[in-house]
Amino acid sequence: MLFLAVVGFLALFNTWQISNLEAHLIDTRNSIRGLKQDIGSVNNTLRRGGLSVANGTAAPRTDCPGNLLSPPSPILPEDAQFGGKLIRATIAGSSGYNIITEAGADIQEIYRYVGSEVARRDLVDPNKWAPDLAWCVQVNSDFTEYTIKLREDVYWHHIQAQYLERSPWLEGEHRMTVDDFVFAMEMISDPAVEGAAPLRTYYQDFDHFEKLSDFEMKVVWKAKTYQSKTFTMGLIPMSHWIYAFDPDGHEYPQEVIGQNFNQHWYRHMNGTGPYIFDSFEENNYAKLVKNTNYYDELPALDEVIYLVVGNPDQQLAKLETGDVDFILLQPAQYKKQILEAGSTGEFTNVFNDGGSPIGGKLGYTVFPRMAFRYLGWNADGPFFGDKRVRRAMTYALNRELLLREVFMGLGQITTGAFYPESAEYDSTIKPLPFDLGEAAKLLEEAGWTDTNGNGIRDRSGVEFRFTMLVYGYRPEFKAMAEFYKEDLKKIGVDLTISPVDWPTMQSKMNNKEFDAYTGGWALSWETDPYQIWHSSQADVPEGSNRIGFRNARVDQIIEEARVTFDNAKRLELFHEFHAILHEEQPYTFFFADLGVGAWRPSMRNMDFQKIRPHDLSLPWYKAMP
Repeated sequence: MLFLAVVGFLALFNTWQISNLEAHLIDTRNSIRGLKQDIGSVNNTLRRGGLSVANGTAAPRTDCPGNLLSPPSPILPEDAQFGGKLIRATIAGSSGYNIITEAGADIQEIYRYVGSEVARRDLVDPNKWAPDLAWCVQVNSDFTEYTIKLREDVYWHHIQAQYLERSPWLEGEHRMTVDDFVFAMEMISDPAVEGAAPLRTYYQDFDHFEKLSDFEMKVVWKAKTYQSKTFTMGLIPMSHWIYAFDPDGHEYPQEVIGQNFNQHWYRHMNGTGPYIFDSFEENNYAKLVKNTNYYDELPALDEVIYLVVGNPDQQLAKLETGDVDFILLQPAQYKKQILEAGSTGEFTNVFNDGGSPIGGKLGYTVFPRMAFRYLGWNADGPFFGDKRVRRAMTYALNRELLLREVFMGLGQITTGAFYPESAEYDSTIKPLPFDLGEAAKLLEEAGWTDTNGNGIRDRSGVEFRFTMLVYGYRPEFKAMAEFYKEDLKKIGVDLTISPVDWPTMQSKMNNKEFDAYTGGWALSWETDPYQIWHSSQADVPEGSNRIGFRNARVDQIIEEARVTFDNAKRLELFHEFHAILHEEQPYTFFFADLGVGAWRPSMRNMDFQKIRPHDLSLPWYKAMP
């Protein structure tokens, strides 16, 4: 008994020792973590004040009368924890990440982490411009000349090791200078760079750069335009030291550089931003790692990984098992997991004071997106050149029902090309109702009748049978098309549904190989309709006016709005433009999106931004164990 008592005491003593040792280790670990957070907080405080901790140089913030830039709002809360990685599920990957030649929203999103611009819209107040690569931007009285003073402490990310094996001449430090902005504009302006066609529309009125020094330049525009400020602030540099050379370090001749830029041997993304593009595998993942030498406020997360998971249900399963930290729920998932499951489900939008979801559940929120969905009609094809036919197509689409039953109410029916909550959007214009009788009447007026009694309308020997491209990875769009097919059948129109993956759809849209398609546009804080709606863009290879919309009055409105600074007059012009689109129905405007973000319980400060990308993770952090 004495032996047992001694053994019991020793066991208790050992347990006490271990517990105290664990407690000591936990206290030590928490102290280290707290110290790291304090250091991170101090670093960020210093950065917010203009000091670049990485290289100890102060970025000047004075001697700039009339500076168009304002101090940035802090991105992270003071108690943010530093470290960890975020794994985000994404539908598709890319074979290349050149921000000029790859125009997809996914590439633009990654650039927000990896790249930099002259200035950025403030995340808290997008009406303000915050410093990025520039610390000073001044403009003359007629907005045709901008003087830009760049930071002198910005270096391009180091090249990935796999390229150094072939091209060791790339190794070393490379400072960002005015020359990198000049090179980027040369590539955007080069007609041989086909993928830059949409960007070229923004810079048609750009005249030239004046290089005042390696870190100061003047941007000169041909004429006074309203958007010159936005386009100047949005100027990007491209790493001339990579893209102007072949793998052996020989500079491309000027006459062929555009062609080589199109299919450049460097497939990664190089930048100067808060994250370094570390690696990627096409249709598998893209990995970003924190740039500890970043010149501005450091993000909290050490890594951001975009994991390609093409099936939304697989994305959800990986979120549930912890294999990913963040996904966007699709409407069917939102219905099942949130609307139907309610408070008994695994998701909640109620959070504790510290930001964790109650009950250890998965967190979610519904957020507005500056984007709209539509059906695009090829006006250059055999079916949709007549506005009466396009209006008939809109009358035949039961938008209210589809938004409610298929898209689970995650949106707002829209009638034009502006964000419904913006002043540019004319809310007095009401959507065309669902009316198959009116649709049939308009088709009759346009000459589409059933001449042989087979149930399909025809005109001049051509039957009204058309194909619609739909997002293959989004089941709700296929379901929407099935509803639409049945209603069109009732009025003598035969629809073939063609679900395709995103690369195929993008290729077919760019080459105008479609009758109709399901589309969407992400919107900017300030809108310039030129790229999508001006007649001159209808025949631009790989341009954005792929439906072939041409309207002389719309052209006049867009051109006048570009040189109009009076806000009331601009709104008057945009409301007239909205009314013309509503009359012409070049698109069947469907709805403005609401997104549903979902995340693991460890995620904190899950703020969603007013501007794109709305789910930018720079303010986010992880609660560390």
